[in-house]
Parts: sequence; structure tokens; C-alpha cells
Amino acid sequence: MAKKARVSRSAKKPTQRQPTLKNLDSRVTRNEQSIRQIVGYYNEVRRYMVSQDKRIAWLERRLASAKKR
Repeated sequence: MAKKARVSRSAKKPTQRQPTLKNLDSRVTRNEQSIRQIVGYYNEVRRYMVSQDKRIAWLERRLASAKKR
């Protein structure tokens, strides 16, 4: 008789557990945190771009007035 191959516990697929409400909650808060981080970064970059736009406009005005002279 052929011996039945023993399957180690770790080799067996773990049973798919239904995510508990707590797990989902923590996942949601983690996602929200990362979204807030991204939004904060976006706002920072946007502020920087606006300030650069203002600087460029100011330089262009100066250049125009210098050309007039």
C-alpha cells in the first residue's frame, strides 16, 4: 500500500476569514489618512505653483516696463 503523503499545516491554505468590522474600520481610517496626506501634499504643491505664477507675472511686468524705457 502506498503511504499517503503528509501535508504540513503551513502548506494548507489558510481558511479565508471574513474581515471583521474592526479590521475594516482600521483599514478605512488608514486609507483616509493616506488620502489626507496626498491632499495635503497636493495643496502644498498648488500653493507653490501659485506663488511661482505670481513671481513670473511680476518679472514679466518688470521686463515690459524695462523694455519701454
